[in-house]
Amino acid sequence: MRKMNGVTMMCDESTVVVSNNIDALIEHLKKGAVHMFYRKKDGTLREAYGTLSDTFIPHRYWPAGKREERPYLVNYWDLQKGGWRAFQKSRFEYFIEPGQEEEVDIDN
Repeated sequence: MRKMNGVTMMCDESTVVVSNNIDALIEHLKKGAVHMFYRKKDGTLREAYGTLSDTFIPHRYWPAGKREERPYLVNYWDLQKGGWRAFQKSRFEYFIEPGQEEEVDIDN
């Protein structure tokens, strides 16, 4: 199984739609939960489930006020860790389109 230009990935006998479009990722994060992958600073692949939707973020963790903009980062609420995380846009690999959730074995 391999990522082919961030468009599709074969998983057993089914096709899983993935995207490496960072703008699409951010739009999906604003709408709900997203299954995404990015490279950590040490080069390992990080699998994360994140969101920017208030529906999934506990009220006490909602952003208060305006923060300094860092356009090179993607901030998100990590649904598994229960905290805010960020990664550099240049380290983004891809996300699985919502509704396409399956176990995907990634070749590192």
